[in-house]
Amino acid sequence: MIFLFLDMFFVGDTAWPGNVTITFPPNLTLANVSNSKLSFTLPRMTFGKNRLKVLDLSYNFFTKWVGPIIGFHHLEIIDASHNYCDLMNTHFLDDFISLRILNISFNYLGYTLHDETFRKLFKLEHLDLSNNKLSTFSRDVFKGLENLQYLSVGSNYLNTWNAKIGDLGNLEFLDLSDNLFEQLDVTFRNQIDDSGSKGLKMKLHKNPWKCTCETLSFLKWLNIKRSSVFDVQDLLCTGSNGGKKNMSNLQDIIMELEKSCASYTGVVIGMLSLIMLVLTFAVTSIVYRNRWKLRYLYYVARNRHRGYLPVEEEEQEFEFDAFISYADEDRGLVVREMRQRLEEMQGLKLCIHHRDFLVGEAIAANILNAVKSSRKTVIVLSRHFLKSYWCKYEVEMAKMESIYTGRNTLLVVVLENIPVKDLTPDIVELMRQDSYVEYTDDQDGQEVFWQNLERAIRSM
Repeated sequence: MIFLFLDMFFVGDTAWPGNVTITFPPNLTLANVSNSKLSFTLPRMTFGKNRLKVLDLSYNFFTKWVGPIIGFHHLEIIDASHNYCDLMNTHFLDDFISLRILNISFNYLGYTLHDETFRKLFKLEHLDLSNNKLSTFSRDVFKGLENLQYLSVGSNYLNTWNAKIGDLGNLEFLDLSDNLFEQLDVTFRNQIDDSGSKGLKMKLHKNPWKCTCETLSFLKWLNIKRSSVFDVQDLLCTGSNGGKKNMSNLQDIIMELEKSCASYTGVVIGMLSLIMLVLTFAVTSIVYRNRWKLRYLYYVARNRHRGYLPVEEEEQEFEFDAFISYADEDRGLVVREMRQRLEEMQGLKLCIHHRDFLVGEAIAANILNAVKSSRKTVIVLSRHFLKSYWCKYEVEMAKMESIYTGRNTLLVVVLENIPVKDLTPDIVELMRQDSYVEYTDDQDGQEVFWQNLERAIRSM
């Protein structure tokens, strides 16, 4: 009778529009249309008052379940397995309020299950999702199934478990067999431990379980739960060397792994420590080698942000002709003679840190600002100069300025004879490039010295 009914209302793949109420014999409780070669979409359909309890649609070609199917309020069992279905509408099952057993195995529902698919099946006790090409679950796909006792997701492509099952307090059987699990992750294990289903049994065979250091915590958990596993004596796991091990000897496997993993952990920690040490040394070396460059770039950005430096340096008009870099012990020469001869007599404008540095600004920032605001940086070279940290800092900043701007900024005034071995490589290199003039106490020689110094400062 059911076959004739369906044959009347469906032609090929054209679905009944659903605007007519369909009636069943009032005492019919079982409808079986399995193996009937029916092939069409299940559309929205409304059925009149009926007492149907069992509906078998298995082994047909109902490939799309659109629904919802309305009116089967007494239906307790549905078998829709083996239908090649690849689409089930989110609300297809909404009106099956009395459903206890749902078998939708052997379909292609892997991409159509959503958080609300089973949301109204409050009385559901048995759910079979095996052989559905499932590779993952949404987190709340089983939400609301508090009465669920049997759940099968066997023969799928699952390698991890994303769904929340902590609320399935009545779950008695969970079939995870024939999937791609290498271990059960700690989140899943905690849900099992925290759930109210103390008598839960699991089926785990035909999974590529791993017996390695990474899965040791899972193996220990499984050993505690072995009484809850139907087929623990048939389980196989693969070791780190690729060999197969029978998990009936799980305790021995765990003891062997604990020994090997302890040394492995030590090696890993040692290697990580060595790597961190090497990286620290490398980073420290790079920072040390580039310390002057980093300081230069930092203070350039800082001074520019504060408005001390122009953004476009190509059009810069220098505030000073020369920044004089000298040790405090040589201050007399700078304050008396250089100011008199270069500023008062020859009209040059000098930057002298005792006079021209900004009050309240960091020394390092003042130095870079002076270097960048001056056409030349004049080094007053003496033994006192070589001992001064800030004098060395001024040389390095001027050197960085030369590198980044391409202009020749450094000029050395040799105040006293110093052996080459006592000079820094930067000073030696400057003197080799003839970027220096020698100071002399001779009256005639001094005239030549001041003329040469003025000429060098004005030159670009």
